[in-house]
Amino acid sequence: MKSKEFVLSIILNLFLGYLWLLFFDHIIAKSNNNSFIIGACFMVIGMVLFGEIVKRITPFNKYKLTC
Repeated sequence: MKSKEFVLSIILNLFLGYLWLLFFDHIIAKSNNNSFIIGACFMVIGMVLFGEIVKRITPFNKYKLTC
């Protein structure tokens, strides 16, 4: 793997993690006691979707450092 691909992959994963944190912060801020179950459902769905995006963008079996 080239060093450029490695750095871009790290930047992309950091950006996706930042989006994931923003999503959870938004869901937690908007949910009150009455809609906690709906907020929790959105969190689970969001986690699954972000996991699928990360798996498709960065296949971890390609990470082999060659010097």
